[in-house]
Amino acid sequence: MSETNVIQPDHLKEINAIREQSTELVYRLGQIEMEIIAANQRLDDLHTAKTTAIEEYKQLQTKETDLVKSLTDQYGTGTLNIDSGEFIAS
Repeated sequence: MSETNVIQPDHLKEINAIREQSTELVYRLGQIEMEIIAANQRLDDLHTAKTTAIEEYKQLQTKETDLVKSLTDQYGTGTLNIDSGEFIAS
């Protein structure tokens, strides 16, 4: 038959302390992982917003180029004073 020994209270206390620390570390690691997931989602959202803004910028450049061509076709080459609306041909 096996001999049964009782663990000394200070050893039992140390074992329990290690178990508690281990549980706390697992919990903290879980929290950190959740924060990483949230940060990655936010980063993905920012990349999507950046891509959208770049596309909008390209469309705006195209509109500007088309407007300049249209104005040049109608008024010729020159300078436009945006505040007064006056066009001075070159």
